[in-house]
Amino acid sequence: MDVPISASESKPPRCRWRKWILITAILALIASPLILCWWVLWWPNFSIRTTLHLYPDVQQVSESYSYFGADRGLKSLYYWTPDSVNRVQDYYEDFIGTPFIIDRWNETLIQIYHPYGGELTAWNFDATRLERDLSVERRCHYSEPYRCVNIQLLAIDDPLQDLLLFSSVGASNSMNATPHLTAPLSSGTVIIYSYYVSDF
Repeated sequence: MDVPISASESKPPRCRWRKWILITAILALIASPLILCWWVLWWPNFSIRTTLHLYPDVQQVSESYSYFGADRGLKSLYYWTPDSVNRVQDYYEDFIGTPFIIDRWNETLIQIYHPYGGELTAWNFDATRLERDLSVERRCHYSEPYRCVNIQLLAIDDPLQDLLLFSSVGASNSMNATPHLTAPLSSGTVIIYSYYVSDF
């Protein structure tokens, strides 16, 4: 007795390959915009966080964000360590190779560096290079998103007395975006990492 052949078994191999090629093409068309969005929007933020060169054994106590303009925002991450400000200062001066200076805006110790080891280059509105003296001006420029990091150090001797100062530093550093503490502070050093990001 003859066994009937099903329609699927009667199809030649070429038809099956066309079906899978079509499915793969459709999935690729759907996935491509998602991958592009991930690469443009998420990857730069993830990448810079992994290259911040955080001080060993720090505890994150806050973060803030403020829109700057020109499709830029300023992200600030606040960490605390029980180590003295002098010890933290020595650690980063050895790593970066240049000394901290006193920030003229809020009189904290401030440092600047390229997270990927490149040259710090800022640009004017007309696409010409911005001339600046990093020996006296250590703040990142909005034209350097993800390519410039500021480090500020704040000594905490009396947690209750310095809490107001900590908030004022955050406001000055983040365009009036005052950070909210997620953990109580005790004596030690607050380290503030700030960098510009894209904000479309």
